Amino acid sequence: MTAAEFVGAEKAREPAEQWAGIAATPLRFLHPSHIAACFNGVVTPKAAEQLAASPRIAKRLERLVADHHGLPAFPGEMAVDDGDLRLMRMSSDEFQEFAWSAGAIYWAHVLSGEIRANAVAALKEIVGEATFTLALAHRDLAGGEPKPDDPEALREHVQRDGDACLASWYASMPPALHAWLRLKLPEDYSLAPPASAEKREKCLAIARRLAQSGDAADIADGRQ
Repeated sequence: MTAAEFVGAEKAREPAEQWAGIAATPLRFLHPSHIAACFNGVVTPKAAEQLAASPRIAKRLERLVADHHGLPAFPGEMAVDDGDLRLMRMSSDEFQEFAWSAGAIYWAHVLSGEIRANAVAALKEIVGEATFTLALAHRDLAGGEPKPDDPEALREHVQRDGDACLASWYASMPPALHAWLRLKLPEDYSLAPPASAEKREKCLAIARRLAQSGDAADIADGRQ
């Protein structure tokens, strides 16, 4: 094996090992309410989360959850990139924080369009100071839609379009994962991608960029 072949094999092995870790314990990445639902109200989501972290019952619990929700077997192997792996490993709360950050990027043209100190402070109050800075760093991907009439409308638009970014990424993933990915989020969380093909492409580009960035690593590590 040449040096170049060795380096290539090592790079390929790392994602494969990460995927194997996800496939070994997929319940750790689901929203606990979906695990609790298998116990007909006897187990709370908090208790379900603790059960999912127990190696002793992991496989039995995985079979129970799969049967209850009609899930296919979790793929033992899957060709995905580093950004996909990072999103797969996120908890439900981190997944939703990722969506919020993606929505802020979509509206970065509005966030970056103010120079008045009081207006900038108001925008930071809406999206969060760290998210404001993150969005400006990726403002080349902003959606360019008309500015909302008031700050509260902007908050709603950031949430809506962040969800659209997450949904566009979800739709791009292999169908074998869709049922499992849906359970990373609360039952009432929408994963419907935008109707417009142009907006779907924009939202997917934002999700892909953010997932590959150090900003997503900060979200996953709780630093955002």
